[in-house]
Amino acid sequence: MAMTGGDCDLPHGCMATLATVGSEGHSELGEFMRAARAGGFDLLKARFDKAKGDGDLQVTADTTKLTRFVQTVQSGMSIRARDGADRAELSAVAEIALAGWDQITSTIDHGKRDKA
Repeated sequence: MAMTGGDCDLPHGCMATLATVGSEGHSELGEFMRAARAGGFDLLKARFDKAKGDGDLQVTADTTKLTRFVQTVQSGMSIRARDGADRAELSAVAEIALAGWDQITSTIDHGKRDKA
């Protein structure tokens, strides 16, 4: 989503990320966009939970923190896209974010192993 419009004349970035980040006097629209972003979080977390249940993620992976990480990277990439970042820059960000994926997904439990 962050690369939307990155190689054509469409507006750059993700509308759900960039549209009325705060309410700025449009409280109904602001609430609608916050709900859209929360819905995206819920969908991504459900997918990570499924991956965890299917054995595609470590059993100790904290899917809430993992979802926040991915959502935050995507939001930052959307802002960079809106500011004119090209596909190469955005791809480099994604590459760095994914470079530690195995380490992140296996170690972000922060104590869940202690409860077992």
